Amino acid sequence: LLQPLPHPNPEELVLVYEVDRRPGFFEDRNFVTVANFGDWGDQNRVFTQMAGFRNFLVTFRGESDPERVMAGFGSANFFSILGVEPALGRTFLPEEDVRGSDDVVVLAHNFWVTRMGADPEVVGRTITVGSSNVTVVGVLPNGFEFLDTDFEFWFPIALRESAFQNRRSHTMRVVARMNPGVTLEGAQRDMDRAVGLVLLIAAVNVANLMLARTATEQRELAIRTALGAGRHRLVRQKLIESTLLAVVGGALGLFLATGGTRLMLTFAPENLPHVDQIGVDARVLAFAIVVSLATGFLFGIVPALQASRTDASATLREGGRSATASVGHRRLRAGFVVSQLALSLVLLISAGLMMSTFARLMRVDPGFDAGGVMTMKITVPTATYPTVTEQSAFYDELLVALENLPGVTSVGATNLLPFTDGESTWSVQIEGQPLQQDGEKRDYGYHAVSSGYFRTMGITLKRGRHFTDFDKAGAPPVMIVNEALVHRFFPNGEDPIGQRMSILGREDIWMEIIGVVGNVNHRSLDTDALGAYYGPIAQVPWDWFVTSMNLTLRTAGDPVTLVPSVRNTLRDVGNAVAIHDVLPMEQRVVQSVARSRFAMILLVTFAGVALALALVGIYGVISYSVGQRAQEIGLRMALGAEPRTILRLVIGQGMALALGGIVAGVVIAATLTRFQASLLFGIDSADPLTYAGLSLLLGAVALLATYLPARRASKMDPMRALRE
Repeated sequence: LLQPLPHPNPEELVLVYEVDRRPGFFEDRNFVTVANFGDWGDQNRVFTQMAGFRNFLVTFRGESDPERVMAGFGSANFFSILGVEPALGRTFLPEEDVRGSDDVVVLAHNFWVTRMGADPEVVGRTITVGSSNVTVVGVLPNGFEFLDTDFEFWFPIALRESAFQNRRSHTMRVVARMNPGVTLEGAQRDMDRAVGLVLLIAAVNVANLMLARTATEQRELAIRTALGAGRHRLVRQKLIESTLLAVVGGALGLFLATGGTRLMLTFAPENLPHVDQIGVDARVLAFAIVVSLATGFLFGIVPALQASRTDASATLREGGRSATASVGHRRLRAGFVVSQLALSLVLLISAGLMMSTFARLMRVDPGFDAGGVMTMKITVPTATYPTVTEQSAFYDELLVALENLPGVTSVGATNLLPFTDGESTWSVQIEGQPLQQDGEKRDYGYHAVSSGYFRTMGITLKRGRHFTDFDKAGAPPVMIVNEALVHRFFPNGEDPIGQRMSILGREDIWMEIIGVVGNVNHRSLDTDALGAYYGPIAQVPWDWFVTSMNLTLRTAGDPVTLVPSVRNTLRDVGNAVAIHDVLPMEQRVVQSVARSRFAMILLVTFAGVALALALVGIYGVISYSVGQRAQEIGLRMALGAEPRTILRLVIGQGMALALGGIVAGVVIAATLTRFQASLLFGIDSADPLTYAGLSLLLGAVALLATYLPARRASKMDPMRALRE
């Protein structure tokens, strides 16, 4: 993930969005209107170039069945902004970025290899896309990728002149290259701090153990000093020891990372950037070596300096008695333990918040029943089906044929599928209510659906009726709305059934509300359902609105087994139409929470390692402390102290450190987890139950780590301790 984008000066590349400031509007990264894009290009002073781009699914007609593939559409300077030179041929010319002169295509390298047989003479060949023949003018270099989408080929965006007057339709994305020296303000924070915390905990842990070990080597160091060893030689000795430990540990960690990374990536969301390139490579190897050496120096320098300050005369005068740690040593070790426990608690709380978020997401009712539903997308060629009437007739014939397949209990179709297509929002007007005021949000999702869509998806009809076969072109226009829209326009309990509404821009069509359905979380599980209204496919007001539709099939068995039958049926009904994006609806729900799940798994992994380090660290320090206090403990027991007294003494020492670490960890977590708030759902970043529960967990781990050496101390033979 740390690898730079494969473009020259990638730090200068930015994506530019629009922000809708109207109250209640949910998008903070809107696509751009063509008119605003034109103005930005003329008026800005911070970008050297700006290019517009879009992506659409198109039908490629090769030698086999037609198939739907992703195509990019970019303005003529798109590739020059990215610094991309073609492997063959050229990219777009300015004169080709005009409607009517845009019958050219640039192929992606993978498409050229797999579909064109890596033909070196491919430039000049003609391929068929949709109902048009286009000429290949170039092939992109191997490895070129843009954002997180696999584009098979690119076309000129070829905007109409009239589009530059449009400030209503937000359909374009914009990439720009900043002028040298221009910087972005307010860079977004992320969760990369988690890896650093684990490394810091590990360094503190080993520093503590090295410091404790140094305390037991005071006599050896005193003898070395008496024999002439200078301070720099003692420091060098300790640094060599710590660096050797770090290098061996780093090598083992690198080995574990190779397998661990492969395991972790099985949980990665599909749209994670560069996911296929993540692994242990030369960069990671160099990073591991540098971190190991730096960490060795970090956790070795304090014990080394402590060792070099040894008072040789005082230590040797103590004869054969075990040297005990100085007050300075004890305070330093105590500080290390407290900081280690505090950092561990920060990670535990972060992981706990993500686990709570994921659990709450999985309990959200999306408003539909995904079990047993297979989904797929189809697009009808407008050359064959140019009007809504013809498109609707095709869908009707296809849905009847699909409903007769064995194992299918119901079928439906929609232009916008939950968790897949986003929402197409349009302003609406309710008859008898005042027109919207400036700044008022009346943009709601408009869905074109078949009569069986609600039953197939398990969307509950709250009142009124479903669509029927009689709600077709020429019949009175009708509409079904969701509860969120009812609450917005009929807040006082008025009955919406029988009311009429229109879409702004098509005020000539008034549609009667015939039903109310439950809310559907259309965008994701962690966003509230928006107001939405549903119309029959045959009654949509624009010919282009239903050229692409999602099929939904509810089955009695495994929905995956139906796919071959659906392909055959589609071939019989419409030979020029291909299905793509085939996926069970349950899998779409899982994918919608993939990022949250991945973040949770990462944080839980880090927190688990931190917890283990905390256990080892506090055990090691208390164990060393017991060894150093053997004479004191033996004397106490010889004077009549009972084992339980010794047990309480040692446990008290360890738990005092644990309490300090927990208090410090809570304070640090309260500060840092605020930056995690954007990843959370249904839980506050300062959730008291999470803080309390994980503080108790860390306290229990500390108690376990302290109890083991305390129990050993309570069983000590006092006579043996005194003899030593």
